[in-house]
Amino acid sequence: MIEQDKRRAGIDAIMDSAFFYTMKPVDCDELRTVVKRAFELKRLRKESRRLYHCTVEEFLRHKLKGYLSQIQKVGGIALYDTVISEVERALLTLAMEKTEGNQLQASKLLGLNRNTVRNKINKYKIKKI
Repeated sequence: MIEQDKRRAGIDAIMDSAFFYTMKPVDCDELRTVVKRAFELKRLRKESRRLYHCTVEEFLRHKLKGYLSQIQKVGGIALYDTVISEVERALLTLAMEKTEGNQLQASKLLGLNRNTVRNKINKYKIKKI
């Protein structure tokens, strides 16, 4: 049954796009490479759709799993403070880009006091646009 599923997936991958990228007559090694690429493309598309349609919490959990294992290998890093400051920096940077550097608009977008935004911009050394 599993072998049948693999065959079906291979045929789907070829029908999806791999067929158009092979030279005729077909070289078996080339076909093998093209099918592997098609499988990888299909996997990446599926992963992309999954991440695109997930909640912020699901996205963060997915990303933090890999990050957490790396942090544990290194050790001695305050995970909570590190993650919070990275997320805060990213939010501030995005808000400043979205508002073209207008701190008042960025503060409204973020729901923060303008002085708080200004202090955090300085804290994280975010370049003014």
